[in-house]
Amino acid sequence: MARFKLDPVLKVRQVQEKKYKRDLSEIKVIREKAEKLLEDLEAEKMQQMENIEAEEKVKVIDLQIQYAYLNAVAEQVEKQKNALERVLKEEEKRRDILIKTNQNKRMIEKLKQKFNEQILKDFQKKEQTLLDSIAYRTISNR
Repeated sequence: MARFKLDPVLKVRQVQEKKYKRDLSEIKVIREKAEKLLEDLEAEKMQQMENIEAEEKVKVIDLQIQYAYLNAVAEQVEKQKNALERVLKEEEKRRDILIKTNQNKRMIEKLKQKFNEQILKDFQKKEQTLLDSIAYRTISNR
């Protein structure tokens, strides 16, 4: 029986697809952690702002400390936003790679399906030719 010549390529594409799916799921976990950290930092920033507003009598030194802390938290929020943006870009890149690999795999699978259909047609044609030949011989021998 004829063998599909692109089977090794198909296997490579399947392995690549599994790897890229795993990579994508890993980056999704990283993104979720980065989003959670950003949420926590923003909540901390809001809490600090509420604390500053709530105090009526505050020493200047305490106010300076609170503002310094608030600025530090705001800076962390910005850094985390930038980190999250980088993670989102990486996730999109990995998703694109996965999509392209999946498309390549499906293309090869379609070629394999057409190949198998052609093999089946050829087999059926040979079988029909053999049956016709047997029928012709049977009729000729009468």
